Amino acid sequence: MRVLVVSHLWEPESGTPQRRWGWLTDSLVGAGHQVDVLAPPPHYPTGQLLDDSPRCAVGAVAPGRHGERITRTAFRPHDPTLPSRMVDQMTTAASQVRIGSRLVQRHRPDIIVATAPPLPAATAAMTLGRRHHIPYVVDLRDVWPDLLEYMNQWAPTTGRNDPGNPLRRKVFRAAARAGGVSTNRAIHRAAGIITTTSSFSELLEERGIQHTLTLRNLGAVRETSLPPVPEESPTLNVLYAGTTGRAQELENALRALAEVRERGADVRMRVVGSGAHLKTLRHNAGTLDVPVEFTGRVPFDQVMDHYRWADTVLVHLQDWKPLDYTVPSKLYEVLELGRHITLSVNGEAAQIVRAAQAGDAVPAMDREALAQLWWELYHDRRRLQVGAGGRRWLASQGTPEENGRRFVEFLEGLADRAH
Repeated sequence: MRVLVVSHLWEPESGTPQRRWGWLTDSLVGAGHQVDVLAPPPHYPTGQLLDDSPRCAVGAVAPGRHGERITRTAFRPHDPTLPSRMVDQMTTAASQVRIGSRLVQRHRPDIIVATAPPLPAATAAMTLGRRHHIPYVVDLRDVWPDLLEYMNQWAPTTGRNDPGNPLRRKVFRAAARAGGVSTNRAIHRAAGIITTTSSFSELLEERGIQHTLTLRNLGAVRETSLPPVPEESPTLNVLYAGTTGRAQELENALRALAEVRERGADVRMRVVGSGAHLKTLRHNAGTLDVPVEFTGRVPFDQVMDHYRWADTVLVHLQDWKPLDYTVPSKLYEVLELGRHITLSVNGEAAQIVRAAQAGDAVPAMDREALAQLWWELYHDRRRLQVGAGGRRWLASQGTPEENGRRFVEFLEGLADRAH
């Protein structure tokens, strides 16, 4: 079987989507299948070209480290604002259709897989699939396009990342809505949909999607463990490691931190990562006068040092209904490591933490509940000892190898059904 993957993100970039598809590509190649990839030159997360070697030039074809063959498409450098990122995504999608059509004529795939977000990748795959009569699958890693209903809440608290003047905002929102319509069309016309949570698969099935596969981000989990947190300490160290973006809304956590410190608990926070709200968070942490260390993005292999520092790891999302069907990839990592989890998320993620007895869950965006939890953990550090419950829960989901085989069999079945 020949598989064509349409993606906006690919190695040598580093991130959860790239690690996910490294794992899935290994599974396909290990099963004897050929994998072609359409992806722009590496420019994540800065928006600027990260590698100017000939192998990353537009139109270049080069082998990847998992046995895939990568054809590079066009992209447009961007800044952190949404309109700028959207232009880049649409530029890449148009190039993927153009270059992909030539690729399909030379090496016709049996199936096309789009990995989204960004949303235009799904539209590019749909266009290629329908134009050349090839089945396509969407690896829908987040609950798009449902989240587009919350566009008006995407700007940070200070409004610093607002798309601009009123006319520009209207244009941006109109383009985003059009993208949502196109993505919905791509989802309903796809031969199959891959999700990262069982609850989202069930929701799609209720909407009439016949063929779904739940494929959690288990391939990115590292088999390691950490020493237990100290039984006694004058501080409670809270780590947040991940994207500081619109859906995470860490402003709520900063205010919970200020509240618990006002009550006399020495709780400190470290934020490892970057995103659209990072500058706003730095500013607001200073305004609130709370001890928050911002490290920015660090290499994947250096995150372990921050986990060793942590007494508890914060996983935080907005109180948006679509996010009830989301499980942040970072959650699986912390379950494997055995650190106590402070979860401020609703839905399936909260069910997992409670079932695994891997920490404590409070309602999303409930500042008072979050502050109260940290107050209790500060005064009773025994609750930080969560044991191996997280690893047992992960083991119940199957190994990365077993899930990789499920993925391969899913694609094989859809490709066979189409012929």
